[in-house]
Amino acid sequence: MTTPIADDEEPVAWADFLSHSPVGREAVIATELYGRETQRGFVAVLTPPVRWDCQSCKGPRRFLGVTYNQSNGTFEESNYARGFHADEVMRAGVVLEYRCQDCELAVRQIAVWLESSQRPTLNTHPETHATVLGRWPSEETTYELTAPEEIRAVLGEDGAALFGSGLRCEERRLGIGAFAYYRRLVELQKNRLIDGMLEVSRLTNAPPEVISDLKRAREERSFSRAVGTVRVPPALLLHGGHSPLMLLHELLSEGIHGGGDGECLEIAGNLRVVLRDLVGRMNAVMGDDKQLEAAVNHLLERQRRKRAAKGEAGDLEVREGA
Repeated sequence: MTTPIADDEEPVAWADFLSHSPVGREAVIATELYGRETQRGFVAVLTPPVRWDCQSCKGPRRFLGVTYNQSNGTFEESNYARGFHADEVMRAGVVLEYRCQDCELAVRQIAVWLESSQRPTLNTHPETHATVLGRWPSEETTYELTAPEEIRAVLGEDGAALFGSGLRCEERRLGIGAFAYYRRLVELQKNRLIDGMLEVSRLTNAPPEVISDLKRAREERSFSRAVGTVRVPPALLLHGGHSPLMLLHELLSEGIHGGGDGECLEIAGNLRVVLRDLVGRMNAVMGDDKQLEAAVNHLLERQRRKRAAKGEAGDLEVREGA
């Protein structure tokens, strides 16, 4: 089933459409789409570099367009898909093939339906509507977005699951859904966010009033009331002098009164950025502390071993002297 274009939805870049659009999503392409043209009237669709999950590399990787060489049975890098004949009013399906730039093993295919009001050439780039017809391997096995480890470390598995759901809604341009997931994440994981801020405060020797404010905030039942009790958060967590809790609160308040998917999608994206920045700063401080603790423990262990070795050598000298 095709998902129609919303009234407030902006055109998207061709590479972004290929990277993120799920099956059935229709969009207007904002950037150059067609490449070379042959003398027989064939045109070719550009295959720009995209980022997808690579099952061989176990993570996001850069994929480059390829074409299959039937003479030697190999894939060769190419900036274009195979050419096709374009009529005066162009309606055509095309399959684009990609290969992971790192491992050169994982191959991905995406089938796209293209419609333009006039025949494209090298000199004319008419408005084109594109729809994803299918992906291989299927979206269920390769097109699953998950929360980064830093989110899981601070907000736990439940928080990571909500963050991942918000990400997937964003990728499908479902703004209202994305905002709802991020809002639920902030409300349900309020205490974990504040606990992380408390830990940063202790590690950085924050003023006592900062710690007391955060402790009072933790006792509040709602996120909005908790924000009101924190006058100044730990200095290392400020973003351009702004409190991350206040930024989240303002975005959540704005999103509640937001309009359609387009407006909510922008707010959800800003929520995600602020959340990741806050969690990233927390992880940086706590990670540095863990590394320092490990280094100190390693040094103490080396000193203990040296003392033990000296003690054994002294005992041996005593026995030999006797």
